[in-house]
Amino acid sequence: MAFSEEKFINEEYKIWKKNSPYLYDLILSTALEWPSLTCQWFPDKENVKDETMDYSRQRLLLGTNTSDMDTNELLICEVRIPTPDPKTLQTKYEESGDVYGGFGSGAGKVEIIQKIVHNGEINRARYMWQNPDIIATKTKCYIYYVLFIVNLSRKDIYIYTHMCIYMYMQTVGDVYIFDRSKHPNKPDDLSICKPQAILSGHSKEGYGLCWSPVNEGLLLSSSDDGSICLWDVRKIPIGKFKSKSISNNKLTQKSIDKEKNEGSFFLLFFFFFFKKRGFKKKLYFLVNFVATDGTKIEADEDNENNSGTNNVSVKSDKKTDESCSKAECEQKFLAHQDNCEDVCWNKKHGSMFASVGDDKCLMIWDSRTKLTPQHRINNAHKAEINCLDFSPFNQELIVTGSSDRYVNLWDTRKLTQRVLFCFSPPPLLCYLFFFFLHLTATFIGRTTDQILRVEWSPHSEVYLASCGADRRVIIWDLAMIGMEQTPEDSDDGPPEMMFVHAGHTDRVTDLSWNLNDPWVVTSVADNNIVQTWQMTDELLNFEDSTALVQVE
Repeated sequence: MAFSEEKFINEEYKIWKKNSPYLYDLILSTALEWPSLTCQWFPDKENVKDETMDYSRQRLLLGTNTSDMDTNELLICEVRIPTPDPKTLQTKYEESGDVYGGFGSGAGKVEIIQKIVHNGEINRARYMWQNPDIIATKTKCYIYYVLFIVNLSRKDIYIYTHMCIYMYMQTVGDVYIFDRSKHPNKPDDLSICKPQAILSGHSKEGYGLCWSPVNEGLLLSSSDDGSICLWDVRKIPIGKFKSKSISNNKLTQKSIDKEKNEGSFFLLFFFFFFKKRGFKKKLYFLVNFVATDGTKIEADEDNENNSGTNNVSVKSDKKTDESCSKAECEQKFLAHQDNCEDVCWNKKHGSMFASVGDDKCLMIWDSRTKLTPQHRINNAHKAEINCLDFSPFNQELIVTGSSDRYVNLWDTRKLTQRVLFCFSPPPLLCYLFFFFLHLTATFIGRTTDQILRVEWSPHSEVYLASCGADRRVIIWDLAMIGMEQTPEDSDDGPPEMMFVHAGHTDRVTDLSWNLNDPWVVTSVADNNIVQTWQMTDELLNFEDSTALVQVE
């Protein structure tokens, strides 16, 4: 980040901080030890009466992204949200010393109450709607192929006795299933990841992950390999473990070749290369292979068998418990020509879902009929499409967000029609709307201003939120589309842009509407900050108050 840009962001944050008491009824800003790429509110709520202030206890799902510098963990947090009359909050609101915001008297806290060891960084975590204790995570694990050449000699070349050549690396995007109730609040062993099940089917990492709100146990996942995988978790014996030791297993080179043929190709290439170059002494190929579960496999130089194949022993640095259940995907949907960035179930129709990707396509699928999309909209955006969400109230409406800085609203009944703005009443929302947003990034010359997440409000059919790389979370009001504006108002944005949360100073990767409190939103950013906020009630009644002032 350039110095001038960082200075601009800091000045912008100071202005927001100064004006935030007038814009919010609630701000809870917490600095985590590591950034979280994901967040989701649990559905439960417990009201508590305190001596000084009443508040509610609610839970929040987070994950860590340590970039392999520390143990990654799935985090269950307890958030204490004050519940007094908003008019009384002015006397309770006070600045904290770390970031900003907070309440005194025991309320206004974000506390981690459970940690579950996770293998690899957590790209996304989502719980099952019918059973919130069951949590699925999108992970990123690396498979390394490393070539070691030992005891090499050639007079005209100086070479170390042991030389390591980096051969090949591949990411594998397995989906982990955890039953939160079967894990302690604090892990006993930080070196072992103990999921209840591992779901395989992807060859690369990804971010799309969605449980069906209609059919219990159906889980969709998308990946950078362009595929969409579907599992029925009800058919997986979660919690039924098989005893299997992984400390002294012996694998042959043939086993490694069967696991990943690509690595073997590179090994053979280098074998013949060094033979041709005239190395005389014995040549060993020691393969360090880090499997999808984090287990390191090394060839044993001292235990060559009679057939000339090196024995390979398993050595565990940080491993995944092999006793968990494993399952391949039941169905794989292949139609995207590039990364499939996100996938989402229809919230009313049990077999319909949609997907988007870097190929700029929006696809509508039906899991019952065939493995090809029912509808395919090419060039749905001018750039990569990063996210989408179905409306929880109208099964025909889909919202998508893209790197072109637009949020598009679609109706599955008329996907071919495209209108810039619609001046018709809500029943005719069967066109495509464009909302140009996140303009702030253009003032500082940023190019990474894509939209990373969109989500409908679970409490209203006209409100939705979006966040992106420009550090903003924007709440949109679809009922305001086409409303007339004065020139002064148009300078602040289109009429449907209801509220802009500018409390983050880094890229906002995810957001989540609170399921119990209609206007409470949580957002997470790359600089370890998680913020829970609620815009002031006065903004919601702004039109009524303006009319009152005009009458007076």
